[in-house]
Amino acid sequence: MIYPAVANILRQIYNWDMDISFVNETARNIHVSSLIEVADLFKDTGADLSIRVTALGGDPAAAVAECCGYDTVRSEADAVQYAVKKAVFEMLSSVTGSHPAWGSLTGVKPLKIMVQLKEKGFDAESIRQYFRRNFLISGAKLALLESCVDTHMKLLYPHGDDYALYVHIPLCLSKCSYCSFPSAVTSEGSDLCGEYLSALIKELRAVCGYFPSRKADCAYVGGGTPSILSSEQSSRLLEEIGVLCRDLKELTFEAGRADTLEREKLEALRRSGVTRISLNPQTTDNATLERIGRRVTHEMFLKTFGEARSAGHDNINCDIIYGLEDEREESCFRSLSDIMDLSPESITLHTLCKKRTSAIEGESLLKKELPVAGMMDTSRLMLAERGYMPYYLYRQKNAVDNAENTGYALAGAENIYNIRMMGERQSVISAGAGSTTKIYFSGEDRFENIYNIKNIRLYIDTIDQVIEKKLRTLDRVLSGGRQEQ
Repeated sequence: MIYPAVANILRQIYNWDMDISFVNETARNIHVSSLIEVADLFKDTGADLSIRVTALGGDPAAAVAECCGYDTVRSEADAVQYAVKKAVFEMLSSVTGSHPAWGSLTGVKPLKIMVQLKEKGFDAESIRQYFRRNFLISGAKLALLESCVDTHMKLLYPHGDDYALYVHIPLCLSKCSYCSFPSAVTSEGSDLCGEYLSALIKELRAVCGYFPSRKADCAYVGGGTPSILSSEQSSRLLEEIGVLCRDLKELTFEAGRADTLEREKLEALRRSGVTRISLNPQTTDNATLERIGRRVTHEMFLKTFGEARSAGHDNINCDIIYGLEDEREESCFRSLSDIMDLSPESITLHTLCKKRTSAIEGESLLKKELPVAGMMDTSRLMLAERGYMPYYLYRQKNAVDNAENTGYALAGAENIYNIRMMGERQSVISAGAGSTTKIYFSGEDRFENIYNIKNIRLYIDTIDQVIEKKLRTLDRVLSGGRQEQ
């Protein structure tokens, strides 16, 4: 059998030079990067890791047999890859004494696997066995997936050719130290905001007009900081979306920072058809806010939250980040309690990621790293006591303590766009610099991605060429061709 054979090879190598032996030609296509991701889970244990890959003869059928259900869910090559990843994980866990909660499951969207199994008729116990045997996942993370999946599936599927719309505003008042997203720093309602908005609306009209027989059922205006637009600019954008997308069930606007929000703007958002806003404190600790360059205080956030309620916003999400620099467990849990006391309709818990392009040096985050994976488990119980249930989740590479990001909501307040985006069963039509359009082919269960240029000034100055190229690429992708490079 392949699994014991690989495990025995790995356990003989005490200098952490892992000689990973594959089985016949099926395994030659294994993604080495996925094995490196497993090794990375243990890099903070002090081990000096390196990987050497070889290909040997053998029978992949044994690997498939080792994996409960792989022969009906995944290809033979995937089965081999997952078995090898499990072997690498188990060996490193045994030697280091560390057992990351997600086991050898390193993908961004673990909930998709559970959805696939349920769609194929696997019962609850078979699904649990599948995750335990194949990924060595912890009971708490398995319970998290199980508590998400039914609500997730209820809202996952669009009607016919409906699509989700994403509108990107990569502009901010200041750059937070943890942020890795491409964005430009400018002032609220600036000339740059106006120039960008004009180009953005031009693209929106073109891409929405490209699909006259389809309609958007949900839309999300994200960033960056969309609320950096003035009240008039925000209204102009949202009214344009309302004209182009007349059948929206949900329109979310990231009103992320209290220093970009005044009562007039909050009222303008409500009048313009926004059904959900995201007010994102990230933490309620003022010292942390100052360290990360957020330039707001918890008191400012509280004032803004109250004004949002007074302006009629009855569906508010609040984001919290665990793992921010120098924060301790008690501070994170206090932030969560502070936000729960406000009773927003949803709360999203994020794990800080060590990004190469952020201002924070990744390695500095390791000096006082929190046990975020366990903190997330405790938080789920705290939220459940207040009626908040998880409904979608995703993971990111280099997250502190290999933890996840999870959206929680009161019953009926789940964000459709988030589910559709992470569930990948619907096309997402996007506009804006740095945005990605995802065209879904349901018959093949696959996506084709179309990327916009990231440079904001170039996007504004060449918007006609950006639109022309995008429409040409849409023609090619929808006619069965591949995206042009």
